[in-house]
Amino acid sequence: MGSCCVYLVFIAVNVEAVVSQYTEGYGTEMYILMFLVPLVLINWIRDLKRLAPLSTVANCVTLVSLAIILYYTIERGPTFSARKPVGDLRDFPLFFGTVIFAIEAIGVIIPLENEMKHPQAFGGTFGVLNQGMGAIVVLYGCVGLLGYLSYGSTTEGTVTLNLPKDEM
Repeated sequence: MGSCCVYLVFIAVNVEAVVSQYTEGYGTEMYILMFLVPLVLINWIRDLKRLAPLSTVANCVTLVSLAIILYYTIERGPTFSARKPVGDLRDFPLFFGTVIFAIEAIGVIIPLENEMKHPQAFGGTFGVLNQGMGAIVVLYGCVGLLGYLSYGSTTEGTVTLNLPKDEM
């Protein structure tokens, strides 16, 4: 349940950042309330086949978002000289917590395996799970590295808040 709350706050903060560029915003709490009901309704859908169209749209939006983030982080010009190669040791628990949160998918793994036509293709060295998670780890690593090299210690909790606000 905690990860769902984090996603809700992520959505609210990013929507608030965009809306506040054009009009007076409502505040993060109001955006959380606005998105709460639709997200609860979506979470009530139990059949993965019914979620497939929503998942496809979400994947497309995610890919476009990642392309925009990569564009701005590369355009800004990553700088190696001004960045510390390793953070403070006291920040490592936060790092590991963030990594585990980012790649956690346990709520989807078992239902997905059960819904597959060929569940034996799910596991194994070159199974669907390892290939998918491997791609996600590489993608997240690239976005994280480029975000840090571009924005350094001024990087926000989510790199989307570092994107130029005047170009939205």
